[in-house]
Amino acid sequence: EGLSECVSLTNVDVSHNYIESLKPLSGCIELISLDASDNKISSVSDMVNCKKLREVNLSNNMIESVDGIGLSDNDTIILDLSNNILTEFQLPPLRFKYLSVYGNVIQDFSSLKDSTVYTFVFDYNEETDYSSFASIDATEYYIMNCPKDKQIYVSELIGKYRTTFTNAEEYTYSD
Repeated sequence: EGLSECVSLTNVDVSHNYIESLKPLSGCIELISLDASDNKISSVSDMVNCKKLREVNLSNNMIESVDGIGLSDNDTIILDLSNNILTEFQLPPLRFKYLSVYGNVIQDFSSLKDSTVYTFVFDYNEETDYSSFASIDATEYYIMNCPKDKQIYVSELIGKYRTTFTNAEEYTYSD
């Protein structure tokens, strides 16, 4: 249905619509770039065959899980999952140029232990074990909404020279 016959499609921007499903893109196996931000998407499982995806913006949706998302394991990934309803985060080891999951309630990032992340953006959470971040190969962390009285503690666990504390109003990503 829809775009399933467009197997050679490489770039899609369906942002700012009222899309609830990515199923029409499930046959787009050459898809490299997808912007489906600001929609009503709750699942990415239809993207399992899109193994060439390397630039994905799924921010501001209703995504509960990243299970089934197809991502390239040969390229560096830009993945924005900010402002969804993720409570857990399970991905295979990948190389991320940019990974943003702020605006979600994720406590466990252990699935990133064998990943490489250049820029990692996430929310402060009292329940997160920040000592586990030592096993993530990350260059810089942007931690949103961390109380000032917790910043020294968190930066010592993660690495004070690669940690920036900010909030959504101040932070912008530039490539």
